[in-house]
Amino acid sequence: MGCGAVVAHPLWEAELVNTALNLILRSGRGAVVAHPFWGRGVVSRNCEDSAISINVKMPMPLLARFLMFGTLLLVVTGCGSSNGAANTGSFQKIAQGDQTYSIEDFRSVGFKASKQYDVEGLTDALDAWLGFWGPSVSDRTDFELRFYGSHEIAVSAGAPIADEATGDLFRERKDTQTWTVGQKDRWRAGSATGITTRDSGSNTGPRYADFAIFGNVVLLCEGANTAQSLERCENLIDALTAGPDGS
Repeated sequence: MGCGAVVAHPLWEAELVNTALNLILRSGRGAVVAHPFWGRGVVSRNCEDSAISINVKMPMPLLARFLMFGTLLLVVTGCGSSNGAANTGSFQKIAQGDQTYSIEDFRSVGFKASKQYDVEGLTDALDAWLGFWGPSVSDRTDFELRFYGSHEIAVSAGAPIADEATGDLFRERKDTQTWTVGQKDRWRAGSATGITTRDSGSNTGPRYADFAIFGNVVLLCEGANTAQSLERCENLIDALTAGPDGS
C-alpha cells in the first residue's frame, strides 16, 4: 500500500476503522472519516511524493453514492510526516514487497531467531519469531516477526493485533491483549527481560514503539519511540531486500 491502510468491512466495524485511522495518523499521512450510510466496500489511501489521492471502491446505490460524496470528510496532513516520527526518508511503513518471505530469508541476512511462538490465537498467522539483528555486532536490537500467507492478509489480519502490541496502545491494553503469547517479551520490566539485555533501572514500558509491514511479514521493531522503531524496521528490511550478498 505504501502510505495508507486498507480496511474491508461489513458496515464499517468500529475496531477496524479505528485501527486504519490510527495507522494513518501514526504514519503522519492523514485520515479518512467515513459516512455512516456507506455500505460494504474497501477504502484505500495512497500517495507518491507530494501527490495525494483517495480511492474509494464500494458497491452502493445511486442515492448512497450521492450521500457519500456529499458528506465525506477528508483530513489530509500531507504525504510527509510533520514531525518525521513515522517516516524515515522514503521508508514506507506498509509496503507490498516482491516475494513471500519466511524466517529463513531473515536468517540468511544475519537475523538471530531465538524463540518461536505458538501462533494459536494470532489470527491467520503462519509463524512468529522473536530474535535480534543489527547492522553491526554492537548495534543489535530485538524484533518480533509475524508471517502470513500474503501481504493482504498481513495488513487486514496482522495490523490490528500488531497495533495493540506496540507503543502507547500496548501500554493501555497490556492486560487485554488479543494474542498473549510472548507478551512478557514485548514489555520492558526494568530488568534484563529482552534478548539483548539492555533493560535497566526504570526503563519500563513497551519494547516495540511501532511496527511495519513488508510483504507478508509484520515486523515489531524495538525502539524508545516511533522514529527509532521505524528506522530499525527500515534497516532490517533494507538488509532483507539486499540479500545475503548485499547486492
